[in-house]
Formats: sequence, structure tokens, C-alpha cells
Amino acid sequence: MKVETVARSCRLPEQQGKPLVYIDYIEAAPWNIKQLMEPLGKPQQYRGVGSRLFEAAVLQSFEEDFKGRLGLHSLPGSEGFYIKECGMTPVGRDPHKHNLLWCEFTPEQAHRYLAGE
Repeated sequence: MKVETVARSCRLPEQQGKPLVYIDYIEAAPWNIKQLMEPLGKPQQYRGVGSRLFEAAVLQSFEEDFKGRLGLHSLPGSEGFYIKECGMTPVGRDPHKHNLLWCEFTPEQAHRYLAGE
């Protein structure tokens, strides 16, 4: 995972301009991805690696005093994970970043995520 904490800010109207932790990318090895391993009849070697990395970014946001604010550009195949599983808010497509979907966490969403809600 690569994160940035400088020169990134929120786009959601209620958080606009406030600093956030930006996840440039999260990468999980193929043997950790259930959808790739199940068809081969092989178990995942490590489960939840991507989720733990995401959690580490949320925690870093609190450590940086960004109150849990987090942002990222989602690849199309990951949009459902970030929106449904993590609870991020989709803000819109970014024409300057390959038209990827920009998603954000508010402080309230970050607290709910860490609480397992």
C-alpha cells in the first residue's frame, strides 16, 4: 500500500478542503484473493490482507490528526468493496485520473468502520 498525506484534500461538500490520507494504491497478492483462488480449488493463503491495509490507512488518518478522513480513486472492480464493504461515499468520476471513481471517508464513516459497523 502507498499512502500520501501531503497536498490532498477532501472533495465532499461538508469536508471540502480538509486534509485527508490518500491511498494511492493497495495491492494484494493473487494467492490472497478468494475470487482468483476458488476456481483453482485452492484456499486463500492469507485472508483479509486488503482490509487490514485499508484499516491501517484509516488509523494513520487519525494519527495525522485528519480525524479518519480518507480518499482514494477506485479501480472499477473494487468500487463495490469500497462503497458496500467499507462504507465509503462515492463522490464522482475524476477525468484527470482515468475517469476512476473518487471515494471518501468522513470522520463518522471512519469511526463506524473501525467499530465494525
